[in-house]
Amino acid sequence: MNVTTVPATRLLGVVGIALLVGLGWLALIGPATGAITETGDARLEAQDRAHGMGVQLAQLRRQAAELPETDAQARLLDEMWPATADQPGFFAQVAGAATDAGIDLDDITVLSPSVPQRLDVDPNAAAGATAGATGGTEGAGDDVGISDIAVQAVTIGAEGTYTELTTLLAKLEKMPRAFLVGSVTLDAETNDAGTGGTGADTLSLTVVGRTFVAPPLDPPPAS
Repeated sequence: MNVTTVPATRLLGVVGIALLVGLGWLALIGPATGAITETGDARLEAQDRAHGMGVQLAQLRRQAAELPETDAQARLLDEMWPATADQPGFFAQVAGAATDAGIDLDDITVLSPSVPQRLDVDPNAAAGATAGATGGTEGAGDDVGISDIAVQAVTIGAEGTYTELTTLLAKLEKMPRAFLVGSVTLDAETNDAGTGGTGADTLSLTVVGRTFVAPPLDPPPAS
């Protein structure tokens, strides 16, 4: 091939330009394109991370806004189901209920709480009762566990008028500390007006119920 001819010169020129373009791509445009791609990926990753942090921030703000209500609910639960027997606190609530009902504290004749006992939990109790009624297998319901909740039996006795005692009973059921009434007994003794009495009935109220002791609430996790 004669490289001195015009066609050959043109061909060499085209080949040279193509080589220069290829070398330019490899040396300049290729790395720049790769850098742009990496920058785009980094920007998308940063946007995703910013979105995730925004969601977390919104959750933290919502939790912060709900914290006073949550704290109030925790205090209410702790008052209803304290982590200890707190007999002095319970006695004070009963005394307050009696005073609000118009009953003198000297007319509180009985205030006797028992030692708190853990509740027995029998997950097979219902199945055992059904099996026993239908002649099923013996031993169903023998697997008894222990609950975290403890029960304290309480007997409360008081004397007063019918209105005072019924008011006392209503206030006992509405005390801040949960008190579950199990039985109520009302007795009356009639005074003899001819022997110096008033002729009015002296009523005696006996209430047997239960209070509860719950395990302490776990502190919130540290953020």
